[in-house]
Amino acid sequence: MPENKFNYFEVVTSYIVKAKNKSEAEKIILGRRGAKGEVITSKTNIDRISAVEVREMIEV
Repeated sequence: MPENKFNYFEVVTSYIVKAKNKSEAEKIILGRRGAKGEVITSKTNIDRISAVEVREMIEV
């Protein structure tokens, strides 16, 4: 199978946030001013994926 002309990567970042509710947690992650809480940690996973996998993700 020939190498794809373009390389694709799936980037997923997970956060652990201390907040009083889900709405506040979303505001913290989006960087909104006035949100009460803090990001405790974040982890980013980057995986190379094929063009076929990308097409399947787009179609869903």
